[in-house]
Amino acid sequence: MSEHTSRGFRRTWIDHTSDVPASIADVAALLHDIDGWPSWTPGLTEIRRNKKKPPAPGSKFTMMVKPASFHPPLPVPCMLTKLEPNYIEWGGGALGSIIRHSFELTQVSPDLTRVRQLEFATNVLAVATLIAEPGIYKHDLRWQNALGAHFAKQ
Repeated sequence: MSEHTSRGFRRTWIDHTSDVPASIADVAALLHDIDGWPSWTPGLTEIRRNKKKPPAPGSKFTMMVKPASFHPPLPVPCMLTKLEPNYIEWGGGALGSIIRHSFELTQVSPDLTRVRQLEFATNVLAVATLIAEPGIYKHDLRWQNALGAHFAKQ
């Protein structure tokens, strides 16, 4: 669903699909609750944003991410680029490059949702983050697994 095309170098950090044992409405509600992400996402310690306004495309927030090898958490500035009923996307950019992270939901059955998580970077940001790519993949995969585990225990 991402409309972002890029010319030049692109690195995909994760493109992972899994089935989550929950309704599409429940999965969407959890993913759309940006302020609640740290409560179930490993390595994400805090979301900083203007809580007086609901999240909407164009709104900015900072994720405080604690990769396994770093202390204290690192600030990751983000902007919400899309917020649709079954899709959420955010990211950043600099120097003609972008980073995008998204979750796309597809209903498989009333109590099963297919979740595709995609994160990529382009051009300078893709090159600058090559060394961190394995850690980013691990963090993203932990996020995907935590999403499934959140609903499996209910």
